[in-house]
Amino acid sequence: ERSRGLGDVYKRQVLIIYYTIRSNASSRMEELTVYRLLGISKASIIRSFILEMLLINCYTTLPGVVVTTGVMKFAASVPSLGMNLSFPWWGAITLIAAIMLVNAIVSVIPVHNILAKPPAELAVK
Repeated sequence: ERSRGLGDVYKRQVLIIYYTIRSNASSRMEELTVYRLLGISKASIIRSFILEMLLINCYTTLPGVVVTTGVMKFAASVPSLGMNLSFPWWGAITLIAAIMLVNAIVSVIPVHNILAKPPAELAVK
C-alpha cells in the first residue's frame, strides 16, 4: 500500500515537471519559431533545452541534496533522538543523477512536440 502511494507521488511530480516545462516551452514559442526559421536543427534546439534544464537542476538539486544530507547527519548525531540514519555519498550522487536524468527526459517531450510542427506552421501562431 505504501509503495503504491509513493508511486502516485512520483507520477504527480513528473506531471508537475512536465507541465511546468511545457508552459515554459509554450511561452518561448516565438523563440523556437525563430530558431527553426533560421535553419537551426531540431537536435540543436533540443540539446540547448536539455542543457538549460540540467543547469537549472544544478542550482536547485545540489543545494537540496546537501541540506538534506546535513540534516540527516545532524539528526543521526543527536543521541536523544535515537535515530540511526545513514545517507552514503554514493546515495547522494545516485539521487542527483536520477533527478537530472528524469528532468532531462521530461524536458525533451514538450519541446519535441512543438518542434514536430513545420517552421511555417509555427510562424503562423
